[in-house]
Amino acid sequence: MLFRSTFPDESPFPLLRDFRQALQKMGKDEDRSAEAKNIAIRFSEILAQFVGTGTYANLSDRPTNIKRNNSFVVFDTTLSSKKEKVKAIIMYTVSTYCFNRARKCQIEGKFPMIVIDEFWDLISFKSGSDFVEILNRTARHLALCTIWATQRIADGVKS
Repeated sequence: MLFRSTFPDESPFPLLRDFRQALQKMGKDEDRSAEAKNIAIRFSEILAQFVGTGTYANLSDRPTNIKRNNSFVVFDTTLSSKKEKVKAIIMYTVSTYCFNRARKCQIEGKFPMIVIDEFWDLISFKSGSDFVEILNRTARHLALCTIWATQRIADGVKS
């Protein structure tokens, strides 16, 4: 609810650099305890690789062209890195978006659907298989229809 009131549907999504700047300000705020300032500074330093020209900034610190109230959204991850950490970041971003949209649809009385093509690729790494497990456990609760597409059924059965 805080996000919706702070960033209405027509405003752009905040970027990770905005959060990092807020942490940096907190680290310099004289009204905060030394411990709070140290934590804020430490987190802002950790975020450096995810913002600006950092290693993962292209994934986490760029404006999106997704409209918040679209009823159909596609995430193409075919060009994503084969590195486990990068795929984990992508999975976190996509899964958070999908679950939030499913919850919103449930509140609005709509029946959301998620279609995942190349299912075998998704379950080939830990964060992907974790997402599948969580999605399967919560889909019924969210009235979410899940469709898995793959050319090798055995891959889905093995998982």
